[in-house]
Amino acid sequence: MHLRKALVCLLCLLAFVFVSCGNTETAEKPAVTDTPKNTAVLFSSLAEAWETAGGVVSITVGESVERGFATQDTPLVDDGAGKAINTELLLSLEPDLVICSADLPAQVEAA
Repeated sequence: MHLRKALVCLLCLLAFVFVSCGNTETAEKPAVTDTPKNTAVLFSSLAEAWETAGGVVSITVGESVERGFATQDTPLVDDGAGKAINTELLLSLEPDLVICSADLPAQVEAA
């Protein structure tokens, strides 16, 4: 009898979870409506993905240039791998889209 009650409770809980996860009508979804003209990509792996998807890396970090995902004349907001973003320089370059990693504290702070 206890097993049956536990099973019914579990099924009710799962049904609630699935129903609540499916309600995305009111959730805001990020969207890019225009093609970005001045994109900052602050992590070289993301620069590779952006370039592969057809985007142009306009502002980046040194490692993106070293790995060939941006040209030598691309403005750099960090000379290395994106662990020390120069936020003032980034803002002065006026990017219309910034792609960064949530795993690096400097990039989270810049975002």
